[in-house]
Amino acid sequence: MQQLLPIMPQTQHENRFPHCLYIEFNTQPLTSDQFDLPITIHFSEQTVQLLGGRVQFGLKGMELKLKLKNAEISYDSRYQPERIELSTYEHTEKITANYLPVVCQVTTYGSNSDPAWMFELTISSSVLKGSLQIENLGTLQVRSKPCQLRATVEVSLQHLCLTSVEGLYASNISRNKQTIANIAIKKELLRTKLQPYLSRAEVDYE
Repeated sequence: MQQLLPIMPQTQHENRFPHCLYIEFNTQPLTSDQFDLPITIHFSEQTVQLLGGRVQFGLKGMELKLKLKNAEISYDSRYQPERIELSTYEHTEKITANYLPVVCQVTTYGSNSDPAWMFELTISSSVLKGSLQIENLGTLQVRSKPCQLRATVEVSLQHLCLTSVEGLYASNISRNKQTIANIAIKKELLRTKLQPYLSRAEVDYE
């Protein structure tokens, strides 16, 4: 009798602004009820139409939140590097004297069924740029089937950085007025474009 191959988890992704943030989940089976979760994350800047003008923005940080049904990820198995340098697109064999690495601080929190990670920029000029290849975000232990994983990437006002603004205020306004205007623009960007999530992924295992 031909042996049936194990059913693999089904994964779906939604990246609403993939130039700013692109995230991809994968599953690596260890046993029939245990999986590692490799993920890939790309950061850069994105331009959007807003309030009759154009805004280019990037991220200084983000929260990756998981909600698990009939499964858990133990704290000890979670990705916990504390600090990590992103692989940047500008990397060449010749590093210039003013090269500044993009360093991200990573902290994890939450329960085994609702684990979360905070990614925050610690060293760089303005925003997160580059890629992270995470071999294992955590080991998923299936308790019963069907098993579900729902992941969302969420950002707050402090995570947003405007890198370019066109057509929303005069170029000769004072620095103080520009700062006030940029805060209002970020609030509108967050409210209309980036909530309730920036990206999400779903993993189903039946």
